[in-house]
Amino acid sequence: MRLFNEGSVHQLMIGKFESFSVNVYFVEEENELTLIDTALQAFTDDILQAAQQLNKPITKILITFYVSRREAKLLNNDMILEPGEPNTPIMGKFTTNLMAKPDFLVQNGDRIGSLKVIADPGHTPGSTAFLDERYNVLIAGDAGGLAVAGVVRSSFSMPAKRTWNKELAVASVRKLLSVNPSLLAVGHGMMLSDPFEAMEMAIDEATRLL
Repeated sequence: MRLFNEGSVHQLMIGKFESFSVNVYFVEEENELTLIDTALQAFTDDILQAAQQLNKPITKILITFYVSRREAKLLNNDMILEPGEPNTPIMGKFTTNLMAKPDFLVQNGDRIGSLKVIADPGHTPGSTAFLDERYNVLIAGDAGGLAVAGVVRSSFSMPAKRTWNKELAVASVRKLLSVNPSLLAVGHGMMLSDPFEAMEMAIDEATRLL
């Protein structure tokens, strides 16, 4: 477990090697923490220990896949595509055997504390990213970064293999690029400062491979 800090964002990297690590993020507000992504149940103690180091309580938990209105249907085992969605099989395994249910269903443009919700379908139909508008920090799960979701990288291929629609994934990263983030934080690997050029390169590579 390693904890890194960039302004208001704290990255908790769980795993021995950067290329095979899983990241969760704390966004620091004045008196509290918002946790983005929770990794696996086995990492609960790591997350709680990191929050204790930051000396603030976790008051909100956001998931880059499972909190939007669209993803809530998948949690109820409803795999039917909505009108206008590409006719592509939804990847991954979803279950209704959950210990907790979402308290709120968010959609594009909603605000949660300092964070703005940005819908970025592709990895799943209802994937979301979060923009800390104080510092223009983008937390994007498996949507963007040096490998756009849907582009297989030998160092970490799982996000690509589990991507629902690669064309939409690329379009979503173009959308995320338009906010011109000062820092990009994704599900695997280190946070990236001034990521515009790297995201452009990832989009170009993904487009060639489509």
